[in-house]
Amino acid sequence: MKTIFIHSSFAILILVSSFLNALSQEKKIYKGEVPANLVKEELINKKAERQNFKTREMTLLESEMKTAKEKGDKNEVINLQKEYDAISGSVTKPPKKIDMKRIKPEEAGFDNIYTNTIFSTNDHFSIVDMATATDQRGSNTGRIWTVWIGVEDEFVYGASSLGLAYSDDNGLTWTVQYLYTFGEYWNVSEIDIEYLEDNSDNNFVWIVCNPNVLLIVNLNNGASNAYEMLWPLNYYGGFLSPRIVSDNARYPDIPFIYIVIKQWVQPDPNINEYHVVEATAKCVSPLTSSPSISYGAWYITYPDVYIYGIPDYTTDIAYFRNGSNDSVVILINNTSNQIDIYTHSIFSFNAYTAPNYIGNLNPNSYMNPKQRAYLATNGGYNKIMIVYKKFYDVYDWDVAYYRSTNGTAGWLQGYVDFSAANVFGDARIIGERNDGGKFHVAYINEQNSEISYASSDNYLWNPRIFPYSNLRSYGSSDPYKENIGNPAPGYYQTFFNSGCMAVWLDSTGKNIWSSSGCSGPFSQPTKELFLFGAIQGLYDPVADEMLDDTVTVYLRNSISPFAKIDSSRKELYGPGTGQYFSFNNAQNNIPYYVEVKHRNALETWSADPVTFVNENSSIAFSVDAIYAFGNNEIQVDSSPYNVFAFFSGDVNQDGVIDATDAGAIDNDAFNFMTGYVNTDLTGDDVVDATDAAIADNNAFNFVGKVTP
Repeated sequence: MKTIFIHSSFAILILVSSFLNALSQEKKIYKGEVPANLVKEELINKKAERQNFKTREMTLLESEMKTAKEKGDKNEVINLQKEYDAISGSVTKPPKKIDMKRIKPEEAGFDNIYTNTIFSTNDHFSIVDMATATDQRGSNTGRIWTVWIGVEDEFVYGASSLGLAYSDDNGLTWTVQYLYTFGEYWNVSEIDIEYLEDNSDNNFVWIVCNPNVLLIVNLNNGASNAYEMLWPLNYYGGFLSPRIVSDNARYPDIPFIYIVIKQWVQPDPNINEYHVVEATAKCVSPLTSSPSISYGAWYITYPDVYIYGIPDYTTDIAYFRNGSNDSVVILINNTSNQIDIYTHSIFSFNAYTAPNYIGNLNPNSYMNPKQRAYLATNGGYNKIMIVYKKFYDVYDWDVAYYRSTNGTAGWLQGYVDFSAANVFGDARIIGERNDGGKFHVAYINEQNSEISYASSDNYLWNPRIFPYSNLRSYGSSDPYKENIGNPAPGYYQTFFNSGCMAVWLDSTGKNIWSSSGCSGPFSQPTKELFLFGAIQGLYDPVADEMLDDTVTVYLRNSISPFAKIDSSRKELYGPGTGQYFSFNNAQNNIPYYVEVKHRNALETWSADPVTFVNENSSIAFSVDAIYAFGNNEIQVDSSPYNVFAFFSGDVNQDGVIDATDAGAIDNDAFNFMTGYVNTDLTGDDVVDATDAAIADNNAFNFVGKVTP
C-alpha cells in the first residue's frame, strides 16, 4: 500500500508540474552552481546489516595491509586478507568457473575492421548494453576498448553473448578481438568494464554483467575465464546493476578490484514482493585470469516493496583518495528518488563492519525527483562527480550534477544540460585517471534524436555538444528497461582537452556505432612527434634514470596568440627513451610550437616551431637547453652524457616557481603528506626536505616560464 501511495503522489506531482510549466513561456536560465544540501538521516528505511564495530586486531591488520600495499608486497597482502577473513566475517574463495565459448571473429563472418560501426548483428541477436574503457599507461596508451552484451536465440548459439573490440584512432576504425557465448541467462541488461595495466605493460580487463557473470581477459596472451560470482546471500533473488572499479590509477602493480551489486530479493517465495539489497566484493590480487574473490559480510537493505516488476534503482562505485586515506564511495539512488552516499576504507571494504553513511543529497526526495544517478572520480583524487536525471516536467528531464570539493564534503550542484530537450534513458559518466576535474558524460537528446556529450574541465561542465549521428539510440519506453541501449561515453587521451568519443546502439537494436572524435572521421593521418625529455625532480643522476610520469604535449600555432591546435598525453620515460606523441589535428608542412606541461614542472616551450614532414617530426629537449625556448632548462647530469630537464617546483602551475610553491611543499612536509601529490617533486610518494630544496633553489634563482 505504501508503494502505491508513493507512486500516486509522484504521478500527481508530475501532472501539477506539467500544468504549471505549460503556463510558462520559456524555461528559466541556468545561472550556475549552488551549494547542495547533504542531510544525514536516520537509517529508518535502509538498514546496514551486521554491527558497525571494529576490533583492535582488525585495525592493526588493516594498517599492516596498507603498509604492504604501499610497498607493493602482493604475497603479504594476500596472506593478510586471509587473516582478516578469519576475524572480520568476510569470505575469500575462487569464483565458480562456467563454460564460455570463444569465437574467432573471422569464423563468425566478421572481417575485424569496421569504420564507425563496431559491431553489426543478424536477426537472431539483440544487443542490450555497452561500456567503454581507455588504456592510460604503457605501449598502447590511448587505445579505447568497448564491451557489449546481448542475447541470441536458440537458432544461433542458444546463449547470451559478449564482445570486446578496440580502437587506436579515436573510434574511426575498430578491431573486434573477442567474441564469447556463455550459456542461457535471463535478465541480460547491464555491463561494466574495468581496465588494469601495470608498470610492466601487463593488461587485463575485468567485465561484470547482469546475469552474475564475471569475465577476465588477459590482453597480453588472450587467456580468458568466465565465472559465476558466489554471493553469500541466503534468500532467493536476482543480481542486477553490477558496477566495478579499481585503484589501479594509484597502485599500478598491486591494485584492488571492487564490485558492488544490487540484488532484488524475494524473502517469501509465496508472496510476490521484493526488496533491494546492496552487496560488495573485492579482489586483492586481480592481475590474473584465475583470481580469488573476497565477499563482504555486510550488506544494505532497502525495504522498498514492489509488488510488480523491478525497482527503478541505480547504484555505482568509485575509488578516491582523501589525504592519505584510500577509500571507496558507493552511491545508491533508490525508488524514493534519494541519492544516498556511503564510504568505506579499501582495507575494510568487505569486512564485518558496515559502510560509513555520509548522507542523502536529496532530502526532499518526492518534491525533487532525481533518478538514474551515477558517479565517477579521477582515481587518486579526492573529489567526486555525480550526474543524474532531474525532473522539470513530463516532457523535459534535465541532466544535473553534484560534485564534492573535498572527499565527500562541500557538495555543490548544477546542470550539465538545462535545455528544453528531453533526456531519454541514463546519463553515463566516466572520469579520467590522475587528471583532476576531467569527466565525460553521454546521453540521448530525445528532441533532436541525437547523442549529446559534455566534458568538464577543472570540475566545471562545458556546454553540451551534439557530436554524433542522428541514428536514434535504442531505448525503451518501459521504465524498467529504460537503461537498455544508453550511450557509453569515452575519451581519447591524445586529443586536445581529451577529445570526446562515445558508442551507442541504434534504433534497430542490432548495430553498435562509434563516433570519431567530436565531429566525425579525421581527414588526415595521425602525426607522430618523437620527443626526448626529462623532469628535474624525477631524474636520478647516479642511476642515470628517471621515474616515469604523465605529461601533456600541446601543439600551438606559430603565430600570436599561439592558439592550441592539438594535444597528446602519455607517460614520459626519461632522456634515454624517446617517445612518440600522436596528434590528429596537425597538418604536414605547417610549423607548430611544442609546449610540454607536467603536474609540478615548469611549462616549457620549444625554442623554434617544429614541422611535420610525411606525418613525422622530432625534438630533443633533454639533449641540450638550446632546444627549449629561452634555454629555459636545467642541466641535471653530465656523465656519461649531458642531460637537460624541465625545472621542477611549479606546484600551483602558475608559470613561476616562488614562495607560494615552496610554502605548499613545506606545509605538506610538516604534515607528513604521502602519495601521488603535486608537492612530491621527486616521485618517492613522500613530501619532505628533498622536495623543498629543489623548489627553494629554483625560487631563489627566479625561475619562471619563458614563452614566445
